[in-house]
Amino acid sequence: MEEMTIEELSSIFLEKFKNPLGSPKIALFLGAGADISSGGISFSTFKRNFCQQYAKNRPIFVHTPEQTIDEIFDSYFENLIQPENRAHIIDQLFQGLKQLEPSDAYKILVLMAQKRIINAIITTNFDNMLERAAESLGLPVFQIFSPGISKPYDFHHSNSFLVPYIKLHGDLSARSHIVLTREEIKKGNYDHDILILFKEILKSHTLIMAGYSGFDDKVVEIIEKNAKKDYIYDCNIRLDKKSPLFLKLGHKIRFVQSTFDSFIENVSKSILNKPSFLRFSPTIIEKLFKWRLEYFKEQFYNDHLSLAFFKKPIPRKKAEIHINDFLISNRPLLIITGKSGVGKSIIGINTCNWQKNSDRNLFFFIKAKSLDKPELDVYIAESLGGIGSEAASVIFSIENWLVETNHHLIIFLDGLNEYCSSIKECVDLFRNTLRLILQLKPNSPIRLIITIREEVWHKVYQDVDHFFLNKILNREGVDKVYSVINITSYSHEEFNEALSRLSDSNLNVLDKTAILMGYEQLRDPFFFNAICNKIDTMDMRQSLLHVFEYSIEDKLATCGSIVHINLIKSSLSNIALKCFSENKTFTLKNFCCISKADELEQKLIDLGFVTRTDAGKLRFSHDRYHEYFLSKSFGFGDAPDISTFRGLQNFIANYKDEPLMISAAKMYFLLNPDEVNTLEDALYTCFAQDKYDFLISKDTLFLFIKEVLIELSIDNPPLLNYLLEDVLQEERIKELETELIRSLNLIIVHLPRENGMHLFQKIIHNREDLSSLEAEIFLTDYILDYYCSLEKEVNLLLDAPFAGYFNDPCLPVWKKMIRCFSFVEKLGPFNQNKSEHEKLIKEISPIIFLYANSYSENDCKSFADYILKFCNRLFFNASSLEIQAFFNSDIKNKKYFISLFEHLENGNILNENHYEWFKKYITKIGNNCEFHLCKLAFILSSKNDLEKTIDFWKKIFESFNKDTSPEEVDFMLATLLYLFVVNEVLYTHDFNTYFERVLEHWSRILEYAPGLIRSQWRNMNDDFDKIFEDGFNPIASYIYLQPAARRQSLNYCRYQKSCHPIDGSLYFSYLKKFLENGEISKALRIIHALSSHIMLWPEEGFSYLPLIAKSNDPLIRRAYIRVLAECYHRYPLQTLQYLRTHGCELSDDEIGKLKIRIDPQIGYRQIEDLEWANIAHFFLTVLSDHRNQFYSILKKIIEAQSIHDAIRHVFSLRPFH
Repeated sequence: MEEMTIEELSSIFLEKFKNPLGSPKIALFLGAGADISSGGISFSTFKRNFCQQYAKNRPIFVHTPEQTIDEIFDSYFENLIQPENRAHIIDQLFQGLKQLEPSDAYKILVLMAQKRIINAIITTNFDNMLERAAESLGLPVFQIFSPGISKPYDFHHSNSFLVPYIKLHGDLSARSHIVLTREEIKKGNYDHDILILFKEILKSHTLIMAGYSGFDDKVVEIIEKNAKKDYIYDCNIRLDKKSPLFLKLGHKIRFVQSTFDSFIENVSKSILNKPSFLRFSPTIIEKLFKWRLEYFKEQFYNDHLSLAFFKKPIPRKKAEIHINDFLISNRPLLIITGKSGVGKSIIGINTCNWQKNSDRNLFFFIKAKSLDKPELDVYIAESLGGIGSEAASVIFSIENWLVETNHHLIIFLDGLNEYCSSIKECVDLFRNTLRLILQLKPNSPIRLIITIREEVWHKVYQDVDHFFLNKILNREGVDKVYSVINITSYSHEEFNEALSRLSDSNLNVLDKTAILMGYEQLRDPFFFNAICNKIDTMDMRQSLLHVFEYSIEDKLATCGSIVHINLIKSSLSNIALKCFSENKTFTLKNFCCISKADELEQKLIDLGFVTRTDAGKLRFSHDRYHEYFLSKSFGFGDAPDISTFRGLQNFIANYKDEPLMISAAKMYFLLNPDEVNTLEDALYTCFAQDKYDFLISKDTLFLFIKEVLIELSIDNPPLLNYLLEDVLQEERIKELETELIRSLNLIIVHLPRENGMHLFQKIIHNREDLSSLEAEIFLTDYILDYYCSLEKEVNLLLDAPFAGYFNDPCLPVWKKMIRCFSFVEKLGPFNQNKSEHEKLIKEISPIIFLYANSYSENDCKSFADYILKFCNRLFFNASSLEIQAFFNSDIKNKKYFISLFEHLENGNILNENHYEWFKKYITKIGNNCEFHLCKLAFILSSKNDLEKTIDFWKKIFESFNKDTSPEEVDFMLATLLYLFVVNEVLYTHDFNTYFERVLEHWSRILEYAPGLIRSQWRNMNDDFDKIFEDGFNPIASYIYLQPAARRQSLNYCRYQKSCHPIDGSLYFSYLKKFLENGEISKALRIIHALSSHIMLWPEEGFSYLPLIAKSNDPLIRRAYIRVLAECYHRYPLQTLQYLRTHGCELSDDEIGKLKIRIDPQIGYRQIEDLEWANIAHFFLTVLSDHRNQFYSILKKIIEAQSIHDAIRHVFSLRPFH
């Protein structure tokens, strides 16, 4: 006897699979041991059980000898000769056992026989396990030969397609002759014709035994005489050296220690793990099911990791947290979007890896590009069960099996955009996927994760049936927010980990790490992997996209021994174009007529540019490679020519709905800096009304140009900076259209801070219009973000970049003062924690004092003129006429305010008489200066005694009801904001009740729309615009007050990372309620307030928007687009990030509106109450030691006869001198 491993035995089966005609046939000989896992028992145990039940006159004990058992058993059946009687007794005995069901090993054996890997089966068993296994699969594979059933005659030489299955000892179900006693086994009185077939099989087949004890003398004798092969293979737990099998054939036996199940699983896994497209009934075989999943997993891993620089992917923690939340929820669908190459596929690998310790979640990786038709359910059925057209039944069977075994099946459909270049085909696949989900049971154990390029997802979403989507979204019943997450480039932490791994490698990059940190595009995981082998030799002066191009050319150069590199490049470019327009797969021979085409194909596969499909054809391994070679085709042959303005127009007109082609065009401009002139020409033409012809809309063209320039800001900032410097030359900048410069502002903001600041300064120094105002806002954002990110103290007049902002030599003193106040208004005690705010006051106060001491009369006049010119931006619905009217007003009114502030100067607080007098100014729109003086009175009262002033405020508000003037309610709730901010008091939920009254009970006040009356001077004709553009909103203060506690508990950087809807937010709960109840006008008021919130804290405000995005009401939709437009023009970077995740919910027309057509004119946007409260807090803080002078100047301001005199009094304050 010679021992061998199960792996060695498996190679015999694998060779048979690979070479079915050239390999010997295989015969499997089964004994009773094969039935153990099916609930069966060995023959010796069967006999003992029989004696215990039927030997009435002889008790049987555990230690009763086997010899005695054999004698009792033989004695009984020697007197029971009729097959029917024997079968009846045996059947009764089997019924006393637990339920017998064919094991998975038996079912797998059926499939191996069906594939003709196993060509014959012989058994001494008389049960029907194998037949039942074949029946459960619906596969009539076997021709059974057994006494009393069927004789083979000349079967061995016939053309039968069935596998012979010989049951030497009879068949229980057929009640045929059953061999039981020792004498019957020893004589082996087998049917003559069956014996002939048995002997012929032994002579021509490789014999492998499994679960057979070898105690049948006659069977062993027949095997000894007829088995002509060199070896007989025996799989068993152990080999009894006393058995006839060992004694007679031990010299020929190669023994494999294995159970029947383990033997079958090992020899069949590498054969059956691949998808089978043969039809059989939907029965789940657990081992086979998991093998198939493992096969697809290995294929997927190999595609994405075989050529990866890091074999262990970089963790994407934020995305993986979202995926984990999805996996533990009951939601059936998760969409993962992101740009090409950001690692959407790797997310699937990471998720599977950190789930590997859990046996519950099974992963099925499907590459969308592997699908031949948009029927995902059919593909699943064919891949996992071989069902063909009976897809619904296999999905149903899989669901039931998953429930029974407590498993979840996570179907990871990767790269839906790669299914086809046609958006229509991608839409069809997604629709069919939704139909599959709708067929699943509620809380189904089958879940789907789909990855898709964000621009394709945007297109697919527009064309899908939203009725189906809503049915899917509402399944969980609690969380109705659509499951879409967006993967972006590496975060700072992820990038650092990638760089640390790179430094740990053999590459010489340690001295370049600091430079690499500056490459924003290197955060793109695809680029990082594609060029990391070149990093140690790369020219750091090149753009990263050019380094990527050089890495491709270096790889292609290794093919030089096969064919010239130029021929390869032109062939791949031609292939990329053909694959886009015709078929996504190809063979190189059709494009490159060379003798070594097969060698070149393998080389391109090894280099990672292409992969081979199951059908043997090639496809691009990644759509970024397809995109690259497509971009290299432009201008040649049948490819589009976009090197001219006219050609670019034609291209966009023809391909505007084809994301891959548009992406390739963008890459073309990024790779060809000289062609950027075409974009510059198109840019001027867009804003020259007399030159533009309308082959495509101006908005469509400009949107393309803008997106190319934004990508240029990431890949090649110096080139974009050079282009914009050329556009904004001093001799030209004053002549350019205002709208062109305003659009350029939204591009400049994407540049690094140093470049962006310089360009914004050029606009500010050379323009006096809306473009200048908006450039000032973006410039201030640059400085604010950088300042807040620093924890160390700085000198704002000397340290860069602050010195260029606060001490700009081109600006007069009064404009420098405005910049100081811009800082103060953004960073108050509610927008910073205490230590940060104290640092701000310490660093900004000296600058304000410095400029106040150096003002001139001309500065005072210019400052006053500025206030009058932009009063509507500075003050709530103010007009220059109202301001001038105040200073020219009756001295009697002024005297009352003077006496009021004298009352407060003496340490008193407001009383009912004061409030009654306030009413004539706060219960109607107008009287703007008086309105704000009333607010100031509350503020100064609170500085005398906050607790009593708050009590007085509460007493007044408690007297209100639904019939109170809306303006009065608005005034009081806005005043509450000032009281909290100026006194640095945190908002508590105790004050929610005052806002809830408006939201819940005072509908007339909540829905009050004074904009319908007072917006005539704004030249608005649309009622929606009149209401939404008006600043009145009685609940707006809540959005500033409620988040303050969290803002003050974290520093700026930590807060930015932690933004999400505030727990317990009234806005969130009431907005959800109003939308569900169809109370649209009420919902609009909350959305109106949210727009103010986003202007101050965009990350936090954006977190509310997905709730609004779900509404199909046209007014809510319009408000949503309006808010997004304001966000985009104020915070383009943050808005683009939001759109990457939720942009799928917008149509092309809506995206055009928010990016191009809606003009919120952010330069004219009103300063919010919170910003004025911050300024008030600053002044009262720095002037706290000059109380008397403060009140003296305040009275002089009220007495002033003009705004110019009032400003002069402000600058005369002693602390400024």
